[in-house]
Amino acid sequence: LELLRARSLKPGAAYPPMIVTHGAADTVLPVQEGRATRDFLASLGVDVAYHEYPMAHEINAECLDDVDTWLSDKLG
Repeated sequence: LELLRARSLKPGAAYPPMIVTHGAADTVLPVQEGRATRDFLASLGVDVAYHEYPMAHEINAECLDDVDTWLSDKLG
């Protein structure tokens, strides 16, 4: 999130749609960081999809399926 805030991102600018996924049990990056990233992107007007999963700092099959579905939807 701090990397995003450090950039000169402006509300209302044209940003591509984004997806943020996060593990509810992540001890490396607390889930609050994922939620804050989602909220920050939304405040800029970004079309942001957000998903939380019962996992730690990892990617599980459900997450991969959601990203696949999201990409398929965005790319047609």
